[in-house]
Amino acid sequence: MEEVRWQRGKARVNPTVAAFMRRGFDDVRAAELHADGHTVGSLKQVSDARLEELGISAAERVALRAGARAEIPFESLARVLWANRWTCCVCRKAGRAIIVHHIRPWAESRDHSEGNLAVLCLEHHARAHTRGDLEQNLTERRLLDAKARWEE
Repeated sequence: MEEVRWQRGKARVNPTVAAFMRRGFDDVRAAELHADGHTVGSLKQVSDARLEELGISAAERVALRAGARAEIPFESLARVLWANRWTCCVCRKAGRAIIVHHIRPWAESRDHSEGNLAVLCLEHHARAHTRGDLEQNLTERRLLDAKARWEE
C-alpha cells in the first residue's frame, strides 16, 4: 500500500483513498479499504449485506452508493451482446437501436451479471420500465423467458 503522508500544504493521498474520503469515510478507514483491495466502484457492486460484513455503516453505504452507477464490466457486456446477437430478445428485429437492460433493477440487485442483463430495443426497454394496471408489461419473468428462448 502506498504510504499516506500528511504535511501542511503537501498532503499526498492515493486516488482510491481520496475517493472514499470524498464520500465521507475517514482517512484511516479509507486507507484500510484500499489496502484490502476495494475501490468505490467495486463496493458499489456488492450487496448491502456484504458491505455490512465489511463493517460499512448504513450512512456510509448511502454515501458510497451516491453518484453514478458503476459500469457494467466489459466482459459481461460483451458476452450478453454476443449471446443476443446485438438484437432485442423480445421482438428479435435486427437493426434496431438497443440497450442492455437490468432484468432485476440495479437499485435493488446490485447485479451486473449476465443472467440479470437482457438486450432490448428502445421500444421494449420503455415497456420494461412501464408500470400500469391495464396493460401487460415486460415483467422480470417475461424478460427472463424471452431472453432464454432467444439465446437458445
